[in-house]
Amino acid sequence: RIRPTLPGDALPDASLRRLDEFGVAKDRVRPSTFIGHVVVLDFWASWCGPCRRSMPELSRIYDAHKAEGLVVLGINREPEDPTAARKALQQIKPSFDCAIDERGYGERLGLTSLPTQYIVDKRGVVRHLHLGYTEPDVVEAEIKALLAE
Repeated sequence: RIRPTLPGDALPDASLRRLDEFGVAKDRVRPSTFIGHVVVLDFWASWCGPCRRSMPELSRIYDAHKAEGLVVLGINREPEDPTAARKALQQIKPSFDCAIDERGYGERLGLTSLPTQYIVDKRGVVRHLHLGYTEPDVVEAEIKALLAE
């Protein structure tokens, strides 16, 4: 039976190629390497207005809490158009790392909308799921609570 990844589920792992303002890199990132950290996976696309709005807000949250063990990974959903993703990163300049979803990681998680944020605890368990734009104060409060655990 196939069902979406929901709060309370272990976050499935994947191998994702890094993405930055220069394009898609050869090196990869795996969410499983972040066990021991609070993680925000932020799925986005260059054409998504709410995604572009939330990325600078996530950068501010990341910058404020990275020393406490927060990791934010933006995952772009445009494997067919990495140039658009690269250009968006040049404009937005997020302070966190990004990757590109080339192999259907979002589909494996049951992704249905953008932006989507999975907030994962230090054990690798999804604790919060946000479909669509979510106010940054809500996201930051959830992150702070998980960092304190």
